[in-house]
Amino acid sequence: MIHVIGDSHCLYTFREIEDVSAYHIGPVTMKRVGYLEDSLLADTVREIPIGSGDVVLLSFGEIDVRCWVKVHLVWHDLYFLLTRWVRRYLHRVMTLPTGVAKVGILSVPPPMPRERCQSADFPVSGTDEERAEYTRVANKLLAEGCKERGLLYVDVYSRYADAAGMLKVEMSDKIVHILDTRHVPECLAAAGAR
Repeated sequence: MIHVIGDSHCLYTFREIEDVSAYHIGPVTMKRVGYLEDSLLADTVREIPIGSGDVVLLSFGEIDVRCWVKVHLVWHDLYFLLTRWVRRYLHRVMTLPTGVAKVGILSVPPPMPRERCQSADFPVSGTDEERAEYTRVANKLLAEGCKERGLLYVDVYSRYADAAGMLKVEMSDKIVHILDTRHVPECLAAAGAR
């Protein structure tokens, strides 16, 4: 069984995929998950019936890229900022009570073009080009960090991004989520999650 915990992307990206249970914990950011004082993620993991041979995947980061990176660049350089958030996030993941389960991270999905998603429900900070760059940098850091820590890294970004680094509209819900999940089982297998 694969248990995916995260923001709304865990519900959309893994919908109708066999042997996957999604646990949506709200509009939670990667930055927030990185704070050890915040017990939401650990409390959620404790409630999941994780068995031997199971996989626990975490799905966070799209909200950070869409809403918060640009805002924080007033104070920090992009690489410093994302390195800090990714390191804290991965450190937190390493402290979770997952038992003998394999643990991994889902890549940050490609961002949706601003004109398709900008709304009160889905605010956007940064141009399409900026958010595509934030996503590439975050995913590079996540992939490297997962390798260093022996965590699985499930790369859905590569299968769902267009040439500009944006979410392929025809594979989306036309807002911010992956809707066409046909490539997700391949991504899980490539990462060793299946």
